[in-house]
Amino acid sequence: MTRRVQAKRRRRPAPPITLREAPAPEASCEGLLLAVGTPEIEPGRALELARAVVKPLRGAWSVRVLSAESRTFRVTPSDRALPLAEAWSLARALTRHRDVDFAEPALAVPGLEPPPALARALRGRGPIRARSGVADRHRPGSEPCDWSLQLCRVPQAKRAFESLEPRRRPGEGILIGHPDTGYTRHPEIWSADPQSRRIRDRDGYDFHDEDADAVDPLEPGNPGHGTSTASIIISDDLPGAAPRVDGVAPFAELVPLRVSTSVIHMSYARLIEALYYAADHGHHVVSMSLGGPLPNRTLREALRYGVARGVIHVSAAGNVWPWVVYPGRYDEVVAVAATHCDDGIWKHSASGPEVDLSAPGESVWSARIHDGAFDVARGSGTSLATAMTAGTAALWLSYHGRAELIRRYGRAHLFAVFKDLLLRFGVQTPAGWKRNRHGAGRLDVAALLAASLPDSAPAGGARAVRASRVARRSNASDEVASFFPDQEVEIVRRGLASLLGTDARGLEVELQDLGDEVAFHATLNPAFRAEVLRGGRRARVARGGAPSRLRADARFTAEASPELKRRVRSR
Repeated sequence: MTRRVQAKRRRRPAPPITLREAPAPEASCEGLLLAVGTPEIEPGRALELARAVVKPLRGAWSVRVLSAESRTFRVTPSDRALPLAEAWSLARALTRHRDVDFAEPALAVPGLEPPPALARALRGRGPIRARSGVADRHRPGSEPCDWSLQLCRVPQAKRAFESLEPRRRPGEGILIGHPDTGYTRHPEIWSADPQSRRIRDRDGYDFHDEDADAVDPLEPGNPGHGTSTASIIISDDLPGAAPRVDGVAPFAELVPLRVSTSVIHMSYARLIEALYYAADHGHHVVSMSLGGPLPNRTLREALRYGVARGVIHVSAAGNVWPWVVYPGRYDEVVAVAATHCDDGIWKHSASGPEVDLSAPGESVWSARIHDGAFDVARGSGTSLATAMTAGTAALWLSYHGRAELIRRYGRAHLFAVFKDLLLRFGVQTPAGWKRNRHGAGRLDVAALLAASLPDSAPAGGARAVRASRVARRSNASDEVASFFPDQEVEIVRRGLASLLGTDARGLEVELQDLGDEVAFHATLNPAFRAEVLRGGRRARVARGGAPSRLRADARFTAEASPELKRRVRSR
C-alpha cells in the first residue's frame, strides 16, 4: 500500500458497516450548475460569460468548468454554504439572464434507494431493512457462484471470441469508466502484476476529495460498493470450486472514478464531473450503479456530450423507489432493473416505462469486504444488474471491434446502435413479463453477440429506442405526476393547482417557473406529497381554500424558496 493511500485512510478512519447502520442522508446544496450561451459557443467565450453572469451575485463565487469543451459550469460561494431556499431563487434569477440557457441547484440527495422513513412514506408501509447489499437469506438456486452468468449465457458469449480473426479476448481493448465509491486491492479485481492488472488506478480520480487517488476508504453506507460492482465487470475467470466471481468482460480495463462515500447519497455535481471526465479521457463504457430521484438538465447535457463522443452509458433503475431514478430515466442511458435466479423480478427493484431491460441482481455473487477482510458473497440490488449489463456492452464493443463500429455508423450513433440491438435481440422474455415495467426482457449476452449488425443506425437516435410503448410525458405537470405512480394524473394536477393557488389552466404556467423545485419537494418531503394529494382529492379546484398544512412543516419552511412559500401562503 502506498504512503498516499495510507495517509488517505488515516484522514478518514471508518470501520466497514452494513447499509442499515448508515445514517439517513439529507438533501443539501453544493452550489449551482449553469449553462451559458448557445451550443456552438467557443469554450473561452463561455467561461467569460459564466464569470460575468455570477459577478453581480452577493459575495465571492468560484466558477469551475465541467469540461474543456463544454459550456456548463459549477459555481459555488467561496465564503459560505448555500442554503437550499436561496439556491432555488438564485437559479431562477440566473435563468432569466439573456446569456444563461439554464441554471439549477447542484443537489446532493438520497441516492440509489430512499432512506427507510421516506421509503415508508412512498410505499405506504413500514421501513424496509437490508434492501440491498449482503443479506442473511438468499433465494434457493443462487448457491452456484456463476448462476447469473449461466442464466444470461455469458460463457457462450465468451466462447464466441475463440473464432475471431484476429484473435481478441473478451473485453479486450475496451475502457470502462466507473463512477462509484472507489476501488480496493481486493484479489477479485486487483493483481500485483502491473502487466495483468485491469484496474487503471493511475488514470482514476476522486471527485469527492478532488485528488487523483480513487481508493475507497470504506466509510459508512456502502463500504466496498465500487469493488463489488467492478468485480462483476472485470474479475478474472479463475478455475476452482471455491466461491469466486467471474467478470463478464475480464479483459476490459476499468478506471475508478470516486464520486461518493456511499451510493445511498447522490451528488449530481460529482457525477456530472465524472461523466465529462470519462468522455474527455476516452472511456468507451460508463457503468453507473447509482442514481438519484430528481431530474437534472446539466446531468442530461453531460450524457449527451458523452453519447456524441461514442460513450455507452449504463445505469441502475434504483432500489425501493416507486419510480426509476436518474440518470436511468433519460434516453441517453440503458436503464437496468433487477431479476433473480427464477427469472422473476427482485421485489425491491424500481420499475416503470423507463426501464430498458432487466438483469440478475438478487443474490448475485460479487467481491465483498466484511469486517475488514476481503471476501466473496451474495448481495442484491440493481447495482449488480447494472454492472453485468455494462460488462455486456464492453463485450459487444470488443467482439465487433469499436473502431470498426465507429467507421460503420459514426461515433455519435454508436450508443443508439448498441441500445437498439440490445433491446431487440439481447434479451429473453420469461412468461408473464411486463414490458412496460421491466423493460424488453432479461439479458441474454450470447444472443446479443450473435445478432447481425444493422446496415444503419436508428433514424431517431437513442430517443427512438425504447422498450415501453407508454407515451412520453408531455408537460411539466405530467413530470411531477410521474413521482406519484400509484395516483391518477388528474388527482396530482388538481392537488398541485390547489397548492399553488391557481386553476388547471394556470398550473402549467406556474410550473414553468417553479417546476424543478416542486418536483424536489414532491419527491423528498412526505408532508408536501400529502398536501398535494389532500388538495387533489377535493371535488374541485378553486383559488383560496383551506390553509395549507405546509405552513407548519419545518422541512418545507427551511428548504422552500420565498417564491414558493408565497404561493402556498397566498391560498
